[in-house]
Amino acid sequence: MMNLVARLSLKDDISSPMRSISARIGRMTSSVTSATKAIGAQANQLSGLKTQIAGVAGAYLGATGAVKAFNSTIGAAAQYQQSEVAVKAIFNDEQASNAYLKLVDKMAIDSPLLNSTDMLASSKTLVAMTKNVDDLGKAWSIIERLMVLDPSQGTAGAAFALN
Repeated sequence: MMNLVARLSLKDDISSPMRSISARIGRMTSSVTSATKAIGAQANQLSGLKTQIAGVAGAYLGATGAVKAFNSTIGAAAQYQQSEVAVKAIFNDEQASNAYLKLVDKMAIDSPLLNSTDMLASSKTLVAMTKNVDDLGKAWSIIERLMVLDPSQGTAGAAFALN
């Protein structure tokens, strides 16, 4: 009997080049992944910058609104007090200055055009002309009529025109 042995021999010319190609594809994939992450980080930084700019703009608008609110409330009250002190100093008579301040308050309440803050601010020139409260009341009636004729001038412009 005879024993036959078969030998099969294959030459593998493809495995090594395929491993090399696979390794290159892996490195390329890693590079593409790194580039994608870098682009994503840049996009996140730009998004953060956009958020910061929006935050700064919001803070600016908030501060501007606070200044306007302060000026229209506390600032107006401070201006009123300052004008009141100046009028009392110009009168140099407690009774007459109190009568005049009551007149100003009453006219400001009754008039759709006049307000006490603007009236007191403009009173400095009127009180310098006369300290008679009745004459000052008539002057304010004239100023109110002047304001109807030219509302763009405001209280100060009408008081200046009368002066």
